[in-house]
Amino acid sequence: MKYNVVLIPATADASNTLVQLARAVSIDNQLTPHYLLKSIDADSIPHISVFQFQIDSEDHNTAELLKRLEQHITDAWQLVLANFRVSEVVLTLPDVINYKHDTAGVFTGISWSAIVINKAENPILQFFHDRLCEKLTSFGITCVNAHGEKYNPHFTLFNISSAELEAATLIRTIPDSYRTKLRALVVQPALGIANNNWELTKKLFSIRAMFPRELIENFLQGYTAEEIGEIKQDLEALTRFSFNRIPPHINASTSPMYIATAGGPGLHTPSDYHLSAHMVTSHFQCFF
Repeated sequence: MKYNVVLIPATADASNTLVQLARAVSIDNQLTPHYLLKSIDADSIPHISVFQFQIDSEDHNTAELLKRLEQHITDAWQLVLANFRVSEVVLTLPDVINYKHDTAGVFTGISWSAIVINKAENPILQFFHDRLCEKLTSFGITCVNAHGEKYNPHFTLFNISSAELEAATLIRTIPDSYRTKLRALVVQPALGIANNNWELTKKLFSIRAMFPRELIENFLQGYTAEEIGEIKQDLEALTRFSFNRIPPHINASTSPMYIATAGGPGLHTPSDYHLSAHMVTSHFQCFF
């Protein structure tokens, strides 16, 4: 069976926008795609492939393996958040639609329509892909999509026979009505099942932020602008202390580090002392 570690839009509205864009582009061109985004939760779910793989159920205890993979995917995502010191990942999407002809391999004669994401503008994508390659290949699982430096993150809109696409007048710029909703897109990781076209047909699980955004925003509503400024200064000071002042030789498994904040509990992470500091600070920073 085919599986895919993906990044999906964090909101139903963003997913629906991608579904509507795929339909609009194909209908305006009067195309009949083989692969077409259909739904936010089934059949063909909008996503960015990060690590595609296959599992032979005869060779593995699939349920047990997927449970272990969930933990490793979660660990990789926590490293992303800690390394970039963010509480959520916001991608910058381009304004253009790309079309690619597959001239070799399984999809010979098929063309793809996609929003290709610039890795230089969104370095988190390559970082997350590389961490997954490190963690998941240790299980003997092979990444079957383009990987390493060749990794090419994108949202596929549809695929179609190259002959039909060549006869169409293509829409190459995302219409304004969709562009404003997609220019800055919050995404979250998930694991799902894919079909032979590598459409994401079922989401098995997704990884959300530690604290819901609504909880933090409601917590901050009672503060004045001056108080928010003071809180931000405190967080910056805590970040400098947490990330820059802890001696690098400390072994967190034998000498665990604790970070405490006024009004909230300290966090302890035995596997990675940097992560404990991150969990306290970064989930608040982006709201100021």
